[in-house]
Formats: sequence, structure tokens, C-alpha cells
Amino acid sequence: MLLVINKKYFLLFGLILPLFLLIGCKQLEKRLDDYLFAAQHQWQFEGAALVAVNGKVILSRGYGMANLQIGEPNTPETRFYIGSITKQLTVAAILKLQEDGLLHLDDPISLYLPQYSKTNGDKITIHHLLSHTSGIPNYTDDPEILLRRMIYIPPEEIIDYVKNKPLEFEPGTKFGYSNSNYIILGQIIEKVSGQSYEAYLHRKILKPAGMFNTGYARKDAGIPYRADGYTLEEHGKLIDATPIHFSLLHSAGALYSTVGDLLLWDQALYDGSILSKTSIELMFTPNMEGYGYGCITEERFAQKHIYHGGFLDGFNSIYDRWPDKHLCIVVLSNEDEAPVKKIARGIAAIIFKQPYTWPTRKTPMEIDKTILNEYAGLYRIDDKLFRMVDVIEDSLFTNLSQQPLMQILPQGKDTFFFAADHTRLLVFNRNGADSIAEISIIDDNMLYPGGERINVSDSIASVLKTKLLVAPLYLSQDIIEKYVGEYWLESFTDNDDNKFAMLVFNEGARLFVSVGGAETIEIFARSKTEFFHGVAEFYITFLTDEKNQVTGCEISMSETKITGSKVK
Repeated sequence: MLLVINKKYFLLFGLILPLFLLIGCKQLEKRLDDYLFAAQHQWQFEGAALVAVNGKVILSRGYGMANLQIGEPNTPETRFYIGSITKQLTVAAILKLQEDGLLHLDDPISLYLPQYSKTNGDKITIHHLLSHTSGIPNYTDDPEILLRRMIYIPPEEIIDYVKNKPLEFEPGTKFGYSNSNYIILGQIIEKVSGQSYEAYLHRKILKPAGMFNTGYARKDAGIPYRADGYTLEEHGKLIDATPIHFSLLHSAGALYSTVGDLLLWDQALYDGSILSKTSIELMFTPNMEGYGYGCITEERFAQKHIYHGGFLDGFNSIYDRWPDKHLCIVVLSNEDEAPVKKIARGIAAIIFKQPYTWPTRKTPMEIDKTILNEYAGLYRIDDKLFRMVDVIEDSLFTNLSQQPLMQILPQGKDTFFFAADHTRLLVFNRNGADSIAEISIIDDNMLYPGGERINVSDSIASVLKTKLLVAPLYLSQDIIEKYVGEYWLESFTDNDDNKFAMLVFNEGARLFVSVGGAETIEIFARSKTEFFHGVAEFYITFLTDEKNQVTGCEISMSETKITGSKVK
């Protein structure tokens, strides 16, 4: 039977259908906004979020404050530092140079960086750098780099630092995320293009995409509408994050952007206005551990899912794309503990009608304080990474190597949640003798090994206890004043120009230091010549001559030692 539709009803249907779609979008927008509002108040999310399908924006909104001091709110126009999302733009620059015939991804890096060790430079290719399969150690894991994080470090110096270091594995045999790879890629871009990384990126990528709210961050340049960065101290209070000099991040993480500009980038990856289809396929083709070039590809909610996050002190971000549905989700935060990845996954789950966790805050359970000591100890995650758990003033605190202390609160026996992030759990696992043997992390409903408990020598325990628990020794002002002055610290290169200054000054009987003009920290005495920082793994020993005059100092961070001479 032939179905005939009256023209009048057809026209009416044509008017009603868009109305239904509009109502559906409005309902979805409200549901997403309610979820993000809950994340702001329950998970302390400060930032901005955008959700778009086929380029049509469903939600674009700011949450919390861009600047707490002056009460400036976050908006969709707020500019955030995006950390390692920068890597995707660096990838685009490399692929653009390949399209122009100026390089090839199979080229060895020694072809462009002749100063790089030939032993390694001839076997590491641009592809290895892009896919994090080069084996080059990650320079941001080095304590000396962390010490100098607030002063200018040119990328050439970072490359000089890593070029002769042993590879962690043979190129192409394993995956090892290393920011060093993308610093080297930035140098290759400059070498091949004859322009600065910033200039080439602006001319070839950002400007053609219309991304005029994205750029290279500079400490000495004002950035309009920029968010200030915050972090949560151990009790869950927002404080100013430690600043960083963006030369340290460069082509691995020095860009700022907005949620709207990252949507423009997302759309450019569909319409081919920046890169060819072949280049885009190369970017999204997963290599080892699902990492393509500047992105991770996986399947989630029965959908293809491509994403990359970005983190630096004070900022946390995630850029999610679901290409089968042309769905783009961007969550940028100016609070570095904000669970942006969970928030973005929650948004996707709402859209795909999948289970998700509504943001809530937990209430700690009352437990006998005397059992807290059962959990205290050192837990080894791998050869380089440890977790410390200790009791401070009848509360349990934990931190990873060289990371700030975080308070954990009891949810039940052997299960604790983080005071600064109620979405993560720390679970203590017992052995057959009912003793704590290891810990696990539950994050986003996934279980991860958190480290086995290890016995440590008395000397190591003493160092750990000094950092966390031991009361500082009181020294008179006369002794303190001996150490006041300027010290020139040796760097990791032989170039005298790479020395940097540390200032030591006092306020009465309190001693303070500032390295390279960075933020001032207070140090505490554990002897007449030895001082330590209250949280970070940072120790200073002042050196004296036979006349008991201070001649220099030695700084210890993890296994790294840096010496310095006092300027007379």
C-alpha cells in the first residue's frame, strides 16, 4: 500500500522536528551543566568546558574563578595553559614539514641535529620521537631540572643534557613517555623551517585554523584573559601554584589556549584545512600502547576514542574526540588536582547513555587513631618511584617521590580517600599474617597496583622522617646570618654561562632561599650546617673553611647533588 503524506502535515512535521531537536539539546545542555556544577562544588573543579557535535556547540561555559584574589570568574574565553596538549600542535608542525618535502619521518635525528651523539642519533628517527619509542630519558624527571624550573633554560641546553645519556631501551622496542622527544622535535622544526618554533606554529597551524586565542606562553609577557594557576594543599585548601618558566616546556608543553580554540583545532582535523588526510591518519594510527602521534587511541563505550591530557603546576586539561560521532569534549582547569579526565569521561557517558559517577564528597569514617601506624611505611612502585605513607598529628598523609604531601581519610578499614580528590581511593592490602603488604589505587573504577611495602635501612628511614616529622633545630640569629649571601650553583653543562644564582637571606632566626629568582622557600636546620625543606626532597649543606668561614654549599635532591660557591 502506498503511503501518501498530506503536504500540510509534511510542512508541520518539518517545523516540529527542529523544535524537538532544540528541546533535546537544551535538556542535554542542562544535564551536562548540572554535572559540571556538581564537579565544581564537590570535586573543586575550576575551569571551563566545551561540548560540541559536528561543530555545533551544545555547552560552553566557565566554572569557578580564573583569579581568586580579584574575583574574576572563568569563562569560555579564559585562556589556560594546556601542557602536553601542546604536543599535538607540535606533531602537526612536523607533519606539515613532511608534506612540504622538507623532512621525512624515517629520517634519523642526527641528520638535523649533528651535535647529538652519533651512537644514538643515527638510530633514533623522527617517528620514534613522535611515538615516544626513542628510549631517550625524560628530562623532567631529573631533580636538577626541577630545581631550575623557574629560570630560563634554552631547549639547546636540555638537548645537551640528554644527548649523551644512555638510552632506556633500544629505539622502537618499547614505549616510554618522554618530554625530551618533543623538545627535540621543536629543535628539528626550527632547524628545517628556519623559523622559531613559535613563529612557524603561528604561521602554518594556528593562523590558518583561526586559533587566535592560542599562543606560546611567556613569563615576561602579559596574556589577556589568562587564568591564574592553583593547587590544593594537603588539607584541601586552594593555594597559588608554584610558577614555572615556560622555556622548560617549550614544544613539549608551553602553549595556552581556550576551549573554543581547541574546538577549531578539532574541526580542522575533519575538514583537512591544515593537514592532508594522509597526515591525519598517521597522527591517529596507534603505535605501542595505543599512542599515535601526540594522542592516544582506544575504544570506550563501544566508540573510537582519541585523547590527550596536559598537566603543569596549577593547570590540568583534557582534549577528547569521538570521531565516529564527531563529538568533541574539552575540559580545561586552572586547579591542577581537578579530575578533568573523569569529568570528560562523565560527560561522554551522559551523552552515550552509559553508567557514570555523579560528583559527590565522601564523609570520613571514625577509626581508632592507634591503628594508623600500621599503614605507615615506604611502598615501591618501580625502581624510580616510591610512595611514602606516614602519620602526622593523628592523620595519615602520603606522597610520591618529590611530590607534595596529601592527606588521606578513612572510608573503611584499610581503605582511604584523598582529602583533595574524593574520586581516588588508596587501599592497603594485607598478607596471610594480617600485615600490610602492598597498596592499590582505585581510580575511575579501575584498579591499579600502588606498590609493595618494603623494609628500609635506618639511614633511609631517618632521611624520610627528617623530611616529614622531625622538628627543626633552633639556631641563633648569629649562626643563621653566616649563611646569608649569594651563591653561584654549578649546572649540568660545562659552560660557565649556565651557572645560576641562589640567594640566601634571613628574617631574624629564620632562613630563606630563592633559586634563580624563583619563589622564596623557607629552610629548617637539622644541624648547624645542614638544612632541609619542610615538604620537598631538598637539602642544603653549607661548606666552611678552616677558619669556619662559609665558602659554598651543596644541594641534594633525590640522587642529584649540586655544588655552589659563595660570592664574596
